[in-house]
Amino acid sequence: MLMTLKTGGSQCPQTKTREKDCKRQKKSSKGCVYKKGRWGECDQTTNVKVMVKTLKRGDPNTCKPTMTVEKICKRKHQGLKSNCKYIKASKWGKCDPKTGLKSREMVLKKGRCQPRINETRPCGNKKKKKEENQNGCKYDKSAWRPCEAASNTVSRTLTLIEGDPSVCNATKVQTKKCKDRHLRPHLCKYRRTSWGECDVTTNMRQMVKTLKRGDPAKCEPTQTIEKKCKSKKNNVNVCQYKMEPWSGCDLTTNTITRRQVLTSGPATCTPVKQYSRNCKKQCRFESGEWSACDKETYQTTRVDRLRPGSLATCPSARVLSKKCGKGEKKCVYGTGTWSECDTTENPMRTRTQILISGGSNCKQEKITKKSCKKKNGQVRCFYGPWGEFDACKNGVQKKIRHVIQGGLECELKSVKMKAC
Repeated sequence: MLMTLKTGGSQCPQTKTREKDCKRQKKSSKGCVYKKGRWGECDQTTNVKVMVKTLKRGDPNTCKPTMTVEKICKRKHQGLKSNCKYIKASKWGKCDPKTGLKSREMVLKKGRCQPRINETRPCGNKKKKKEENQNGCKYDKSAWRPCEAASNTVSRTLTLIEGDPSVCNATKVQTKKCKDRHLRPHLCKYRRTSWGECDVTTNMRQMVKTLKRGDPAKCEPTQTIEKKCKSKKNNVNVCQYKMEPWSGCDLTTNTITRRQVLTSGPATCTPVKQYSRNCKKQCRFESGEWSACDKETYQTTRVDRLRPGSLATCPSARVLSKKCGKGEKKCVYGTGTWSECDTTENPMRTRTQILISGGSNCKQEKITKKSCKKKNGQVRCFYGPWGEFDACKNGVQKKIRHVIQGGLECELKSVKMKAC
C-alpha cells in the first residue's frame, strides 16, 4: 500500500510503502456453510455413527446440497466393563450350602451379548446361618489371618465340628475386605453390657465392659465407665418438691407468690420454698384508631377501651397522644444580612433572622454570631443572600450571592449552577 505525506516537515519522505501478510483463506474457500443435523444410531457391525449436514449458505451450483460426517461410537473400555446391560428376570434363589453362593437369572437389555446369564453372589450372613442351621452344619472358626496388601482381604478357615459330611463341607475358607481392626490388631475393642443400679450416695451408675477384640497381654480384660442417674426418684438423699400454683396479685406490693412443698428427702431439706415475682399487667386495653394530625399542635390522639376481665380498679378508657408531622421543624426564618465586624479584640459579625412561619414553640427571631477570622488567622468568608436562578443558557442556569468579606477562595462558593 502506497502512503502519501499529509503533514510534516521537509525531513519527512513524500511517499511511503507499507506491506503486510495476506489473510489466511478459510477452509471453506467456496463459501459453503452447512447446518448440522443429529447423530444417527450407532452401527453395531462397524461401530460408526453418521451425521447428515444440509446446505445453509452458499452457491448451489458449486456446493453440494448435503454432506455426510462419520465418527466412531463412544464405548466403554472392554477390559474394564462391557457394554452389555441386563435386567433381573427372577429373584435370588436359595443359598447352596456347598458353595456358599446363591444365583438369579438375568435377561439381556442392551448390547450384543448372551441373551440370558446367571448371576451369583455370596450368601448373606443371616441367610447363611439359617441354611447351615437347617442342615445342621456347625463349624469351628479360626482367627483371622493378617490383611493381604495385594488383595486388601483377610481370610480364616472354618472346620466342620458337627453335621452330615455328605451335605456339609469339611472345611471352608471365609474371605472379606480388610477393616480397621485387621489393619491395626493392637487396638482394644470392648463389648458393652447393661447399666448397673443407681448409687444413692453418689447418684451415679456404672457399666462394666468386657474385652471383645485385642491382644490380652496389652489390653485390660474389663473397663468401667460411669454416668449420672437420669431419674432421682429413688434417691432418698435428694430433696423432692411439689410445685403449687401461683397466688393472686397483691395490689399493695404488685407481686405474686408460689410455694414448693417438700415431698421426700433427708431432714436437712427446707420444708417449704417460696418464690415471688412482679404481677403481669392487670389493666388490658383494646387499641383504638389514631386521629388526624392537628396542624396547630402537631399532635394525634387515640382512645383505648378496657378489655373484659380486667380489675375493677382499672379505668374504663385511656387517652394516648404523640407527635405527628414535622411541627418541631416548621420554624422558617428570613435570610437576614451580616453586620460589619465590630471593634472588639476578637472581631465578630452578627446576623438577625426574623421568623416567617412556625408554631408557638418557635422564637420570633434568631441571632447568629461568627468570628471575622478563622482559628488559623485567615479571613473568614461572609456572603450576602442568594439571588434567583437566571434564564437558561447553553443548558445551564446559575445564581449568585455577593461576597461581603473574603478573597478569590470565597468566590468559588458564591455561584451555584444546575442543568436546564
